[in-house]
Amino acid sequence: MELESQLRTSLVSQNLPTPSAEFLNSITATRSPPPPLTSLVATAKSRILACDLSSSIPALIDASVPCLPATAGDARVDEARLAKPVHVQILDVENLAQSKWEQIEELEAIERGEMTRGRHVIRVTADEDDANNTSMQQQAPAAWNATHRLVVQDSDSSGQDVYWREVAVEGGYGDCSGESTVGAG
Repeated sequence: MELESQLRTSLVSQNLPTPSAEFLNSITATRSPPPPLTSLVATAKSRILACDLSSSIPALIDASVPCLPATAGDARVDEARLAKPVHVQILDVENLAQSKWEQIEELEAIERGEMTRGRHVIRVTADEDDANNTSMQQQAPAAWNATHRLVVQDSDSSGQDVYWREVAVEGGYGDCSGESTVGAG
């Protein structure tokens, strides 16, 4: 039982949803003696991140995890303020500063390994991309500072999709609590 509480504490400290007791029991009771805690944390983390939140609640995530307000998907509601952090699954990200066609062209160029540096198109391999990461941040500030609209799915069993618009980025999408708003459009 102590191993399960350590595993739960480790997962919650990584800002993951609180796992259910059945899920923790299934992971810790697989072998005797149990694997090291770091291995169990990695296994649990990969299973939680790979699961479909809306259909896996009874099996993986504790049912007491906070959810979006019931009116979040209602088209008549403009916005809803979140009182505390809520775990959601990101289904789609749309950059509102670019047209959809520009986004498609950018994704295709990245897939081909082409990036722009000033007015020159260069081919970049994955190794060079890591080395030139600082120059990429200087040349494309608009893409990183743009407003994004996310389509997210709540962790409750209703499976409703909700649009989530960034109000302020404070270290990533995972930190969107207090100042974030959710709404139907």
